[in-house]
Amino acid sequence: MVRRRTFTRAHLFPPLLPGTTKDGGREGVGESLTRAPLLSRTHHTAYHTAHHTATMRVATPPALAFTRPHTVLGTLLSTGALCSGSPVLPYAATATLASNVFIVGLNQLTDIQIDAINKPELPLPSGTMSVVEAIAITKAALVVAVVASLLSRSLWLVATTVVSCAVGTAYSAPCVRLKRNPCAAAACIVAVRGVVANVGLALAGGRPLRHVGALCAYFSCFAAAIAVLKDVPDTKGDAAHGVSTAALALGRSAAVGLATAFVCAALAGAAIAAFAADLNGAAVAVDVTDSDAAATVSL
Repeated sequence: MVRRRTFTRAHLFPPLLPGTTKDGGREGVGESLTRAPLLSRTHHTAYHTAHHTATMRVATPPALAFTRPHTVLGTLLSTGALCSGSPVLPYAATATLASNVFIVGLNQLTDIQIDAINKPELPLPSGTMSVVEAIAITKAALVVAVVASLLSRSLWLVATTVVSCAVGTAYSAPCVRLKRNPCAAAACIVAVRGVVANVGLALAGGRPLRHVGALCAYFSCFAAAIAVLKDVPDTKGDAAHGVSTAALALGRSAAVGLATAFVCAALAGAAIAAFAADLNGAAVAVDVTDSDAAATVSL
């Protein structure tokens, strides 16, 4: 039996790359694109994969991109871990999420010219969001953060929200702009991500403070690594606008090495703390066993 294969117009005439005409030449100004004979399966697949990827990027909502989703995810995970099981959790999640949006929004509003060089795909430099819209979102986020923390009736959550937003303002606002100095910028990130958020949320969630010290040390090392690494791809725009960073002062390779050292220190410290906890637990178990044995002998 002979099997027939039906070819549609899409099979026979897939679209060419922009600028190609029917006769194989280059498209002139005002000429319409035409279709060419059958392309190879590899070329056809590669074309539609690239087209699908480009469509996904264009379809990303500007408001979502403005919130910098990767920072939102980290904020929500840490809040959920520190406040789980506490009635303050819904208020804490709302307040920390809104605080995060306020801080990253203010940073983008004050860095439009720098981001036009370093991150032109962001909503403001790309023009997919207006400055008026960005200001409205940033102001609304600040109001939501403060109101949610006040409704929680937790002094620790209110303090965490206020201090975080204040440090974020000092980091980006033109009147202070601590981000121009690499040490001051790193101090802001470490203070909020490593200390303020962990201590404040732990106290708001009713966690014992004896575990918070190790947590702060661990995340402070990671925050220091973030403070160094985040500027490695952005040296061109930072240098053009006079923003001093570790990547510019030390060089990219040295900055990556410094950040790696911070991460290694965090992991090594966590391993040592876990080992010490195991030893302490074993010592307590031995002590209890000895006490039980002594009590049994005395009986």
